Amino acid sequence: MTDGAFLNKNILIAVSALTLMSLFFNFSGIGTGLPSEEKTALVLGDPELLPSLLEVLAKSREDVYEKYKEQFKRDVPQLYVPDERPVVIEAPSGKKEIESIKIHSIRSIMMQPRFPDEQKAMLSIGRIRPARRDFDPKFYTYGGAYIYPVGITLKIAQILGMIHVSGNVEHYFSHPRDMKMLYVVAKSYGALMIALGIPLIFLCARELYGESAGLLAAIMLAVIPCLPIEAHSVKPHGVIVTMLLVPLYFSARILKYGRTADYILAGAASGLCAGTMIYTGASILSPLAAYLICLKSQKPAGVSPKMLPIAAVLASFVAAFILVNPYYLLNFKGMIWEFTYLSKVVPFEPSLSNFLHHFVYEFHVEFGYLLYSLSVAGFLYSMIKLKKENLIVIPVILVMYFYISGGLWYTSHYDMPMVPYFVLLSAWFASEMAGKFSKYRLVVNSVLALIITYTLMNNVFYAVIIRSHDGYLNEAGRWINENIPENADVGTRDFPFYGYVSDGGYPPFSTIRLRINKKDVPTYYLSVNDGDPKLRDAEFLAGYRIVREFRRKRNVLDKIFVNYRIKFLDNTVRVFEKKA
Repeated sequence: MTDGAFLNKNILIAVSALTLMSLFFNFSGIGTGLPSEEKTALVLGDPELLPSLLEVLAKSREDVYEKYKEQFKRDVPQLYVPDERPVVIEAPSGKKEIESIKIHSIRSIMMQPRFPDEQKAMLSIGRIRPARRDFDPKFYTYGGAYIYPVGITLKIAQILGMIHVSGNVEHYFSHPRDMKMLYVVAKSYGALMIALGIPLIFLCARELYGESAGLLAAIMLAVIPCLPIEAHSVKPHGVIVTMLLVPLYFSARILKYGRTADYILAGAASGLCAGTMIYTGASILSPLAAYLICLKSQKPAGVSPKMLPIAAVLASFVAAFILVNPYYLLNFKGMIWEFTYLSKVVPFEPSLSNFLHHFVYEFHVEFGYLLYSLSVAGFLYSMIKLKKENLIVIPVILVMYFYISGGLWYTSHYDMPMVPYFVLLSAWFASEMAGKFSKYRLVVNSVLALIITYTLMNNVFYAVIIRSHDGYLNEAGRWINENIPENADVGTRDFPFYGYVSDGGYPPFSTIRLRINKKDVPTYYLSVNDGDPKLRDAEFLAGYRIVREFRRKRNVLDKIFVNYRIKFLDNTVRVFEKKA
C-alpha cells in the first residue's frame, strides 16, 4: 500500500463501512445471557407460582445486599450463599415449602446476567441520586467517566419509552423483558463507543504514520475479536480502547504543532481515561513524551515558556479526573478501602516468570495468534527504530504491561487498554514493511490479507458462540423439566445458580421440583463445566452413564480456533444417570 493508493472519498467510504461492521458485531446477540420470559418459565416450572413468589424473591435480593453490607465492614467479603431453611409461600395449590437456596437460585436466573460483574455497574448507577445531589456510586473500580454516561444513556432510553425504570424490584420479576432491556440499553452505550474507535484510530494512525497506516489500523481494530466481546458486557474495558485514542491523537498533534490547546486537550483526555479505569491514567505519558521531544528539537516555537505545557497537561488531567470522580474526594475513605481490598485480592507481584506467562498465555487472547504475532513484531521493531512517533506510544505500553503482568490478572479483559497501542504499532509496522519490500508487494499484501481474514474469522467464531449460548441452555432446561421425575435426587458440583460464578452457569430449570444434593450417590448428576472433577473420576464414570449432552453445534471454525476468551459461554451440559 502507498499513501496515495486511495482517494479521500474512498477512504471515507472504507472507514464508514468498517465502523458499520464493528456495530454489527457489537450488537449481534447483545441480549445473550439476559433474563427472558422463556428462562422465567423454565425456572419456575409452574407459571402460576410467580405471584406467590414475588415477595420472597424481593426479600432474597434484600438479604443479599444486607449480607454484603455486613461483609464490607471486614477485610475480605465472601460469596453469599443462603442456608437451606424453607420459606413458606401460599401457592395456588395451598401452602408450599421451598428451601431458601432455591429461592436464591430462581432469583439469580430472573435478574442476573451471564457476563460476570455486570450487576456491579448497574447497582452503582442505581445508587446515584441526582435529586439529592448524591453522585457517589459507592463503587470505584469503574470510574465516573463510565458510570455517568451509562446512567445518562439509561435515562434517555427511559424518556424515549425504551425501558421501564421502577424502584419496585417485584416489577422486574413479573416483567423479565423490562429487566433484560435495562441491560441491553446499558450494553448499547459500550457497543456504540467501541465502534467510534474505528474512525478515531484511523485519524490517530494517519496523524502519526500516514494514511495507509491509518486505514490498516482501522481494519485491524474492526476485525479484532476482543472488542465485540466487551461490547456485550456492562463494563468499561472495551470503551476505554476508544477513549485512549483521544489523548494519543492530541499527543500526535503536539509533535506536529506544539500548541498549548493540544497539551490541554491531551491532558484532559488522559484524565477522563483515568476517570474510567484508574490505571489507564498512564496515558498521560504520551503528551509528556511529546513535550520532551519538542523541547529537545526546540521546535515548534509555541512551547514557550518551557514549563507551561507540563502545567497545562497536569492541570487539565487533574481537573478532568476530579470532574468525573468528585466522590474520590468526598468519600476518600471509602475509595481507599476499596482499592486496598482489591490490592489484597489481586496482589502486585512483578517477576520475570509472571511477565513471560502473561506474554505467552494471556495477551494473545485479545488479538488471535496472527494479529498478535504482527503486534509483537511491530512493538519489537518500534523498540529498535525509536522514531519520535513511537516514543509517545512505547512508554504507555511499558508501564501498563509491567502493571498488568505484575498483577497476573488472568481475566484477559484487563489487557484491553494496551490493545489500541499495539494495533497502531501493527499498522505502522505493516505499512513500513510494504514500503521496504515494494518489489514483493503481492507477497506482503497477501500476508496482510491472510492475517486480517484469519482475525475476522476468529471474530465470527466468537459471535457464533455468543449467539448460540441461550439456545442450547434453554433446550437443556426444557429436557430436564420434562424428563427428570419430580422429587428425583440430582447431584451438582455447586448449587445451580445461573450466573458466571456458579460452576460456569447452569441451564434454567425448575429446582423447586427436584431434590438437589441430598444424597452422596444421587440418581442423576448434572455437569455444566468441562473442568468438573467428576468427568475424570473413574469411580463416578463407572457408576453413571450420560443420558443427554447439550452443547453448541460445532462448525468448521472450531477446527481452526479455540475459545480462550469466553469459555463460560461455551460449556457442555451433561446429564448423568446412575446405572441400574
